[in-house]
Amino acid sequence: MKKLLSLLAALTLGSTGTLSVVGCGPNNMNDNAQMQTYRWTEMQASKTRFTSEKLTPKIDYSNKTAFIENYDIWDSWALLTNDGSVAVIDGYMFWFALSKPLDGSVASKIMFFYSKTGSNWVSGGYALAENLIAGTEEWSGSAMYDEQSATINLFYTVSNYTFGANWNQRIALAKMKLVLSEGKPSFEKPYYHAIIADADGDLYQTHDDAEAEKYDKQKWAFRDPFYFKDPKTNKEYLLFEGNTGKLTGKENERLSEYTGGFKDYSEDYDFERSNHANSAIGIADLDLVQNKVTLLNPLWASNLVSDETERPAMIYNAEFNRYYLFTTTHGYYNMNLAAELNKKDSLHGFTAKNSLFQAMTPINGDGLILYSNAEKDEDDQWNADYSYAWGVLKDNKESNCLLTLAFSNFSSQGNDSELKKLRGAAPTLGLKIDDDKIVLDFELLPAQVVR
Repeated sequence: MKKLLSLLAALTLGSTGTLSVVGCGPNNMNDNAQMQTYRWTEMQASKTRFTSEKLTPKIDYSNKTAFIENYDIWDSWALLTNDGSVAVIDGYMFWFALSKPLDGSVASKIMFFYSKTGSNWVSGGYALAENLIAGTEEWSGSAMYDEQSATINLFYTVSNYTFGANWNQRIALAKMKLVLSEGKPSFEKPYYHAIIADADGDLYQTHDDAEAEKYDKQKWAFRDPFYFKDPKTNKEYLLFEGNTGKLTGKENERLSEYTGGFKDYSEDYDFERSNHANSAIGIADLDLVQNKVTLLNPLWASNLVSDETERPAMIYNAEFNRYYLFTTTHGYYNMNLAAELNKKDSLHGFTAKNSLFQAMTPINGDGLILYSNAEKDEDDQWNADYSYAWGVLKDNKESNCLLTLAFSNFSSQGNDSELKKLRGAAPTLGLKIDDDKIVLDFELLPAQVVR
């Protein structure tokens, strides 16, 4: 299988959407690029404080049973409308998640679940019966229901193994219709299914360029597409995780705009690793009529600070006239600029006033929304309260509240039964917005998308 997958890396992908690039380097802005990339600097990251009120709550396993026995379920997202609200179709809500059988007999694929309550999900099976490209895996994304055309737009990551430090990754779109048969929802075969975006090299580092660094701790990504429609302009965008390219933050450079003037490095600071860190939140114009994606300069980047910033999400709040950007990161991909920054897995947020492309500031002053202690402690014992991969969505009850979807590493049969090492949904957490501050506020059932 690995030989097959490595061969696939060199194959032409065949049918694709239209990809174009509009962007520039830091000193060559043009009208289309619209903005300078916001930098999460070393100075800003050094101010991160992991205080107790931001620690995710202990998990109540009496309410956390396995979604599917003998299947790991992890990164997840709800089907939303184009305004970011949870979609309801014929009384049903839908939840997507990455899945894989414990025996490894099937590669990672996206499953879908349905419910009339927004919790107590029923499995509908795989969202896509056939892989777009044979031998590839399906990784995280987002889903948007277009009410006018009654179309489900599933944005996701197509990934294949290459025998290198990182899997190759591209962004795909599947357009499909929902059908109801005897009260059971299912998806028709996509009437459009193609790769719509790939790293270009100039704005976003390519897989080949990353591998050419020959760095044993190299981390590279072009994945996790998130649909966002700006309510102030009605323009549609895709956000995604990537790495800065040759013109937007070439790897292995130390610039003052990345350090922010920080100089207080620890004696054991790994400058080589820091120099290779270039994770970014990318953004692209999206045209769903032509299935066209136009890459823009990265919206946000963490050169020298972090080499992985996953699952971006963007939400607009009208009361505060603010755009809120969220991303999750594993501590071991962060530099030790602040106490525990390289040990805690965390959800970070940044906000812009008035416009999506205005300068951002870290939410809560330091950018930290919430965090979880490591998967294992110093004695190599599993942490049953660990959760990760927080996806953020609007709350249906209060405009100034948000919900998070995440996974944890254990499941149970309910009550006081023994825990099983089986990944499934963690409790949904509620966040409260107060202008440029966001705090943990309440807790719901696992994978609960409405209340």
